[in-house]
Amino acid sequence: MNTSPLLSVIIPVYNAANHLDTCISCLKKQGVSDLEVILVNDGSRDNSLEICHRYAAQDARIQVFDKPNGGQSSARSLALQHVRGRYIAFLDSDDSLADGTLAYARGQQLSWRICDKVFRRELLEAILSNDIRLPRRLKCLEMKLTAI
Repeated sequence: MNTSPLLSVIIPVYNAANHLDTCISCLKKQGVSDLEVILVNDGSRDNSLEICHRYAAQDARIQVFDKPNGGQSSARSLALQHVRGRYIAFLDSDDSLADGTLAYARGQQLSWRICDKVFRRELLEAILSNDIRLPRRLKCLEMKLTAI
């Protein structure tokens, strides 16, 4: 049975070979099994794509997409076409989370206040379809992760 993950983490990748190991490794140490990671190589000229494929070969939760360089926004847009999670998080390729951050937040049913990072899938779909107009400079979004 193929169940949807709770969280989809989207990571645009551009010439990030020096940071990818830290970024992807931190996600594997979150203590959350119902998560997917979508890596979008955005025309990197270093060995970022090879690193992405190496991690995907080791972990079925990781997907890799490759596209010509078009910028972070176009990489995120491509990934949004493939997400399956109830929640969506954007992580830059030079970002990392402390071990267990996602498991702790979910277990405690914490209300997260994450600036420009985590969105409900339904909200993103509404924004993309132009059903909702948000201020140009959205600073923060309140959300609560709960166990399903």
